[in-house]
Amino acid sequence: RELDVDGAIPVQKFVPFREESRFGMGKCAVNWHRDSTLEPFSTIAVYHHTPLDRNALDWKIAMAVDEGSNQLTSPALAVPLRDGDCYFMLGNFNHHHIHSVIAGTSTRYASTHRVAVTAQSTWREISEYSKSLLNHLQSEPDLAKSIRKIGEGASCLEFGWIRQFYVQGGVHAKQHETYWAPRIQRLEKIWKRLNSYLQKSIQSLILGTTCNNKRAYNMAIYILESRIESRREWQKRYHDKQYQGLEKPFRPIIVPEVDVTTDVDFVGELRDKMANLF
Repeated sequence: RELDVDGAIPVQKFVPFREESRFGMGKCAVNWHRDSTLEPFSTIAVYHHTPLDRNALDWKIAMAVDEGSNQLTSPALAVPLRDGDCYFMLGNFNHHHIHSVIAGTSTRYASTHRVAVTAQSTWREISEYSKSLLNHLQSEPDLAKSIRKIGEGASCLEFGWIRQFYVQGGVHAKQHETYWAPRIQRLEKIWKRLNSYLQKSIQSLILGTTCNNKRAYNMAIYILESRIESRREWQKRYHDKQYQGLEKPFRPIIVPEVDVTTDVDFVGELRDKMANLF
């Protein structure tokens, strides 16, 4: 695959911060979010360092109560950070709050420390999981169960690994060409096999050559609709103006390239077939 990076690795020019849009707090270095893929109720620690201006107080950590509906239930609070500060989000804080980093004018370095979930989040875990998916292709007689396992597995590889790697651009891929790039390419090959199996299973349901099990049809529709939603979210992400402002070697590489309309058509055909069968 052409990564558009030859010779010396380029350096990305500074990209201006966007405005914090909810409360008018100024420039936003890290937008509102809650951390993910963590052990439940584990503490998050962040060390803050501004080496060029150790008296700076214009960097802030902002926080607000959010129970998951994206409807904030309290005003936001912003706390100034001094050079050398370390702040902690204790226990259930991350479950009930979102946070943001409001940018100052000085150079900032930050080190974040989390208790990460390792299941399917390390190479060893995802490698073993991928092998189990390939073994499953030949071993599961229940079509509904097979569609669910293979569909969820393919989505895990696509959205949790493959797109996450390539969205960081050609320079990132070049920097990791020795260790991570070949491993991600290995996951791509497995994803293609899983996707091929899933497509054949769905086509057999549409043709009515496999079974008239209503569970299998419903499961196929569920997997497809979940994938459609995720792929549309990724399309929005690729076209974010922040990415478009980057120089070409730093822009996202869209992998895998897929047409969402194919899945939309499959859903329609599956529903039509179900209407005839059931």
